[in-house]
Amino acid sequence: MIFDFLTISTGLYASAIINSSHITNSPYLMLSDMVLPPYLQVFFIISLLSIVMSTIDSFTFTSAITIGNEIKNKESMQFNTRIGLLITSILSIIICISFNKVIDIWYIFGSIGASSLLIPLIKIIFNPYYKISYPTLTLIVPAVIASVWIYWGYPYNIDPIFPGIVSSFILNKPIAYS
Repeated sequence: MIFDFLTISTGLYASAIINSSHITNSPYLMLSDMVLPPYLQVFFIISLLSIVMSTIDSFTFTSAITIGNEIKNKESMQFNTRIGLLITSILSIIICISFNKVIDIWYIFGSIGASSLLIPLIKIIFNPYYKISYPTLTLIVPAVIASVWIYWGYPYNIDPIFPGIVSSFILNKPIAYS
């Protein structure tokens, strides 16, 4: 909470004192250029880099362990985690090369993920005994529909999350017990 407060207040301060037409890259770096002496600016840039590196480290290893747990080859957990780390690294590099802005990555993958997970999550929250008829199909089809919608270039100027959620809603019918 303190870190978020400092980040937001620094960003607001930067937007208040820097003319928005002059902001070309990062308001944080521009603010540090204006306010900090050179030796403190070095520490500021190193701290920004350490935040990014720490996040990359934790997300990569969390993904590697998660993928390693899903591998059916129970040779050893350490070997499976290494395979997961390789898969995570390759996918991350492909994603980084494919997109120019981080906001695009969040938007695309958020639309795909939310379209397949939102309706099942809401139904399970409000009915803990809810069972999905075809869980794998129910999670994959909305993600594929949202991905195809993105590939087609947003037909009718509709965001991909909406056709994905509609398909998820159609697929999420409870199991009929006899």
